[in-house]
Amino acid sequence: MTDRTPPTEEYPEPPDDSFPPPEPPVAVPAGVVASTLETLNLFDEFFRCHASAATRAELRVFAGRQGWDPIQGAEVLIEGIGLDALSLGWARDATHADQTNPASPSTVDNPDGDAAAVHEQRPAAHADEPRR
Repeated sequence: MTDRTPPTEEYPEPPDDSFPPPEPPVAVPAGVVASTLETLNLFDEFFRCHASAATRAELRVFAGRQGWDPIQGAEVLIEGIGLDALSLGWARDATHADQTNPASPSTVDNPDGDAAAVHEQRPAAHADEPRR
């Protein structure tokens, strides 16, 4: 018999290796970010919860024609949609937190109450927010 721990948030915070080296920031209007995030979340939900067997088969064929593994390539594509949405949400949340802390524009408060540099801050995923 295996000992199981109780379920927790799927992604309480990003893994340490999930952040590439810092790149110059890109200014994107908040409306574009919100729209893109909503679209990614809708595609993620569709492929994970609503796509028929035929749709998944077509996605495998598409992946194979792109030179990817027909089975794993389709799954990687679906995972990429979800992970891109997750990363974009974290970036949006970090930017929002930075903008709401006028005392020090280069820092945000972490949950322990200590100040941390924005590029070191790893915002928690919002599992309690409804998916769109």
